Amino acid sequence: MHRVELNHADAAKAVTTLYKAFGRDERRVARETGMSLTKVRRYIYVKERASQHALNLLKTKKVTLLDVKRALDAAQGNIGMANRILYRMIVMRGQAKKRLSEYAEAHPNASVNEIVREAKRPGVRERLSLDLTEPVRQALGKAERALKMKAEEIAAQALEEWLEAKGFVA
Repeated sequence: MHRVELNHADAAKAVTTLYKAFGRDERRVARETGMSLTKVRRYIYVKERASQHALNLLKTKKVTLLDVKRALDAAQGNIGMANRILYRMIVMRGQAKKRLSEYAEAHPNASVNEIVREAKRPGVRERLSLDLTEPVRQALGKAERALKMKAEEIAAQALEEWLEAKGFVA
């Protein structure tokens, strides 16, 4: 028998049921399910905050779990606004979706149209090449498996957090 990926509704129900059963211990849910802690947190966040409309879009696979989280973040608690943003996200791709939530976070009074317009503007990307020691390369491999993230995402996040901690990012 092959393992079948659960649909969002079933996965969300399983994660939130376990979350409550384990005394709101998200790390234990991640361990027990084999999901990354990030994914467990997204399921919980979306389940607690998303509208039925957003959950329906997710169930029909018109949007992803991350899309719903980003729309909720961008709308800062305004469910109607989150739904409008999510509807517009259906036709957007990767980096534009990320820029959407980043712009909305930086401009809390922006309208949905402003947020979407700015998100669609081309972003600046820079590719870096790193020489890693063997222990660091192995640790990055462990992190990839444990966090279920790509090495590039882990490295970018680590670099961003380091630059912020050192005061280089405003």
